[in-house]
Amino acid sequence: MPHLNGMVSGLQSQVSLHLACSKCSHRENESTYRLKDVDHHCRTEILLARCKGASGIQWRKVDRRPSFPRPAFYDICRYYVPGLGCTRHRNSCTFAWSREEVIVWTFERKYNLERHKLKWLLKQAQSGVTPSAQTKPHDLSNPEEILSEFGGYFQEICGPCFYSRPQRISPKGSAQCKSHWGFLLVHVIADGKKKEQYTEIRPCPTSRRHFSYCPSVSAGRSCWNNSQSCSFAHSDVELAIWKAEQRCGLDRANLLCPAAEETASSPDAAPQYQFYCRVCLVTCDSQQSFENHCSSVEHTQLITTDMLTEWSYRAPPYDPKNFALCSRPDICEYGEDCARAHSVQELEEWIQRAKIAQRKKKTAKQDGLLAYQDRLIAEYQSSHNEVLIISEAVDGVRVTCKQPLRIQSEKKKLQYEWVFTIHSQMPLIHVALLKKIPGANFSLAVPGRAELLTYASGDSFKTVRASPPAIEVKVRLQSHTFGVYEQWLVFDFGSRPVLVQKLHARVGQKEASWRVDPATESSSCFVPSGRWHSGNRIVVPSVARVNKDVELLAKYKAASLSMDFQRGARGKPITRVNYCEEMHNFLFREEEAQQLLISKLNLRAMVFFVNSVEVFPSGLKFAPPQHLYAQVVTPYSLTMDSDEGYLLQRSVNTALLSQDPPANNRVYEVSIEKEALTEKSICLLLPQRCCRELGLQPDTFAKMEVQIQMDQLQFCQWHQAVDNLWDVKLVFPDVAACSIPCGTSQVPWGNAKQKQAFSFITGQVTGFCRTPPLLIYGPFGTGKTFTLAKTTLEIIKKSKTRVLICTHTNRHESWLGIFEHLDILEGWSIRCITLHYRIRERSNPYAPQILQFDERVKRGEEITEDEVERYKRLLKKARSYELVCHNVILCTCSASSSNFLSEQTNIEQLLIDECAMCTEPETLIPLVKCKRLEKVVLLGDHMQLRPVVQSDFCKKLGMEKSLFERYYKQALMLNIQYRMHKDICQFPSRTFYNNKLMTSPSITRGSSTLYYRSEFECTPIIFGHIEGREISLVVSTEEGNENSKANLEEVQQVVRIAKQLTLDRTTREDEIAILTGYNAQVVEIKKQLAQHGMRNITVCTIMKSQGSEWKYVIVSTVRSCNRQEIDERPTRSWQSYHLGFIVDPNQINVCLTRAQEGLCIIGNSHLLASNNLWRQLLNHYQSRRCLTMANAIKVKKRTSLVR
Repeated sequence: MPHLNGMVSGLQSQVSLHLACSKCSHRENESTYRLKDVDHHCRTEILLARCKGASGIQWRKVDRRPSFPRPAFYDICRYYVPGLGCTRHRNSCTFAWSREEVIVWTFERKYNLERHKLKWLLKQAQSGVTPSAQTKPHDLSNPEEILSEFGGYFQEICGPCFYSRPQRISPKGSAQCKSHWGFLLVHVIADGKKKEQYTEIRPCPTSRRHFSYCPSVSAGRSCWNNSQSCSFAHSDVELAIWKAEQRCGLDRANLLCPAAEETASSPDAAPQYQFYCRVCLVTCDSQQSFENHCSSVEHTQLITTDMLTEWSYRAPPYDPKNFALCSRPDICEYGEDCARAHSVQELEEWIQRAKIAQRKKKTAKQDGLLAYQDRLIAEYQSSHNEVLIISEAVDGVRVTCKQPLRIQSEKKKLQYEWVFTIHSQMPLIHVALLKKIPGANFSLAVPGRAELLTYASGDSFKTVRASPPAIEVKVRLQSHTFGVYEQWLVFDFGSRPVLVQKLHARVGQKEASWRVDPATESSSCFVPSGRWHSGNRIVVPSVARVNKDVELLAKYKAASLSMDFQRGARGKPITRVNYCEEMHNFLFREEEAQQLLISKLNLRAMVFFVNSVEVFPSGLKFAPPQHLYAQVVTPYSLTMDSDEGYLLQRSVNTALLSQDPPANNRVYEVSIEKEALTEKSICLLLPQRCCRELGLQPDTFAKMEVQIQMDQLQFCQWHQAVDNLWDVKLVFPDVAACSIPCGTSQVPWGNAKQKQAFSFITGQVTGFCRTPPLLIYGPFGTGKTFTLAKTTLEIIKKSKTRVLICTHTNRHESWLGIFEHLDILEGWSIRCITLHYRIRERSNPYAPQILQFDERVKRGEEITEDEVERYKRLLKKARSYELVCHNVILCTCSASSSNFLSEQTNIEQLLIDECAMCTEPETLIPLVKCKRLEKVVLLGDHMQLRPVVQSDFCKKLGMEKSLFERYYKQALMLNIQYRMHKDICQFPSRTFYNNKLMTSPSITRGSSTLYYRSEFECTPIIFGHIEGREISLVVSTEEGNENSKANLEEVQQVVRIAKQLTLDRTTREDEIAILTGYNAQVVEIKKQLAQHGMRNITVCTIMKSQGSEWKYVIVSTVRSCNRQEIDERPTRSWQSYHLGFIVDPNQINVCLTRAQEGLCIIGNSHLLASNNLWRQLLNHYQSRRCLTMANAIKVKKRTSLVR
């Protein structure tokens, strides 16, 4: 004992120590106390210390030394602020909060001195008693000693309430717990570093003689065993009580005696029922205050942050999708407040912390510690039928609002208020604001509450009328900066779905009225005539989808349903910093634009139901048993030449159908029978459930409403490809740091540039530098497809490398060229090498079983669900077998997203043909799916057709540029064309390719038969001037009415010239094409040709002609007006109105480069000359003496058959 006294004397030489209690001390903050002179019985639960020589009367509290972690030395917390506590680690802080605490903790650890022994020595010294050598401090054995050691008080509470999720504190005898059984003892500390900590004291285990601390808990982890069955102590106070019970026979009832004193001394009695947050250590008196606590920033940080890890960088922003590098970290004007990472290391740490936050959020959800908004959003995000969770209309509820839900203001510090009145017989349970928006505060104005709330219980709001019930809810907006803000206000009536009202505010410079899809426009009451989607209708599905596709559709919502899409926000050009964010926004905007375009086909009409439809060329096609076909006539053209027809063929597979008017807010998903599409009608395949529930019978009519739906899955795949982009440098390569491959192999085929391209693709990289995507710039006729195919053959011959070739479309022309050069057809049709055909070939071991099942389907036999599942597994095995057996796989970019393609094959080389026609997200799909890529080769020509982008907003931002076009300057150009006569090539080469494109001297083309002066002066190029009269076909568009143009005078001339060409025995009908920019002109030309019996001449729009070539091409420009109407100084808007899209350089290039021997253009030269590019073309033709009147153009007749 003298030795122990000597140790304490050494401690007291550094600090003065004093024992006190809550009666004899005054707490100034969590670590500072002042002593009071009062006559009382001191419990001595508080240890105070003050450094020697310190002035003043303030003492510092010394908390119990943390059992975990065990640092090499103790230090003061850098983030401690008096009055606020630790601003970083919050309740998990294990640092000391004062110099005095560091000294005492260091002393206790050095001598392994328990706190109760130190207190015993101080008590002896404080009472003036000098302990003898034989006197030793004994273990804690009675309630007073335990309370003196640990402070606080003990209480019995309801066990089921404490174990519920979220935890609730219900004292014994509470009225709410009469039906519950079982109570447990808890130790409560309501001051100090712990705000209000409830520590469970479990029953003492009888199977153990010696007690110790749980290893997992002492290491700072959760107990790996069930806490109820673990026989180790989980806290210091539990360990002390267990020892006192075993050794001294402590009665737990005696621990409760001081509780009455504690509660009696408290001026405010605790409520009977409280919610408890074990993470933040706070109790809430009501559900409303608990939900608001869970939605607070502090709580969110605590449940998602690993407090035990010492992070090196700043805390990441809230949304992980916006993680990106700052463009100028060294001189960033935002400094520490910048939402971008200032280094690669910081970005990597953010990503790691986001993954940890996701795991911890799952745990918080299980513990009931997620806010109401987070629980509802998680439920909404995981649903694929969103209207069942959040809907714009709820039966029996009507919401009105006098203020517009979409507002616009130029005030930066805008303050605004919406007042909603809810009319419903059902009680309003929850009201919440779902979105967390930086730059503006949306809050609920709750009577009697001054703070900003994002959640409130329904009974908190003012009842404006008792019968019928009406409740008033106010929402306030306070903006801090300019921007576009969207908020979702939800009303929950205790069941699903909840009602949503969408608020929009544009703060900043006033702009033109927002152009909004009617289906997304909120109003004071639900408008049932808007566009249908799973957010406002119950969609009954009919299309079979695999689980991965269902999960994908639920994860990436449509633009009208996504909470990530900010409508009206200003877009930005893409950079390496904002690439993923802007690509997602581009996809949202493009999806809305396409859906708005295809919605022109929506209609209400009398629909005829049949059992079979006529399919060209196979004849009748019968519907499956208990299914029906529906023939829907539409006033719009559905050919690929029209925008609607293009989308319908390429991006639409389903429609939504319902009775008119819809019943029970329910619509049915039906399939579109592509084989039965005609120019003026759509054929729908109605599933069995739809026919049964709507009572539809064959050979009958019914009034129905049909809404065409975009294929949402393709947009989901593009969103996923953007998210899965593992390195932005793949699409934003640092060319200076990359190595360009160079090969030494020689091939006997090709010209110099084609051989260089072969070396470019097959060559090896020097050093360890990464290889950027290799670009092959292949204008028309330069053998781009030939080079691709031949190079692929050389690759697989030498190294057995697996090659994936992707194209933009699966058009016959695209595949045929590749197959012919690969020498794999050998008299077969393209159909014979498709995966569908290959898995049914004898070489496939699964083919007999597949064919047997196919025959059963054809015979109409009844097939069980188990047999269907076995068939699907069989198909998967057969596909995997074929993919493993072949080294070259061809598919579209979208098809490369198939899971079995990436799972069963290890693609090492990726070649993307027609890359200049792909949108950038479309190109990303094969890039991110193939994880082991050694080389990526992009082939295309951006001077011809570009990606089809419907959103004007995205076009202005340059989103119609492909990945190929962004980096074409680094491309290897194939510069020798083999398609056309050199005179046809001359103008495109000079205008579009800087005179780099040359005609091969070995090309042998027959002389043209076109002339206008003398048949001895035939020319391969000729322009025929005609001042025709254009007529209009009115078509409804997003902007109003659009005129699809036709010109009958030009129709007569092009048909006349085409007929003369067919009279020449050297030219067949299928070697002639008539191209135009307008679908109405296509229809008129086809009518005239049919009257003359010429049905094999190709008539199509310029866009459809991409990739094709003909011996003779006739171009009809259509547009015309009086010479007096032509502006001498035409503006861009004037040209857009009078010339339309025939001034598009890419389309002009395409139409000029389809002909082999003869190109004839018919149009109004005076009008076309108002455009600079057309003026150059006319000047070129004039200099070649190839400009004349259209009716003067003739065709030279030949008498001998050349071919």
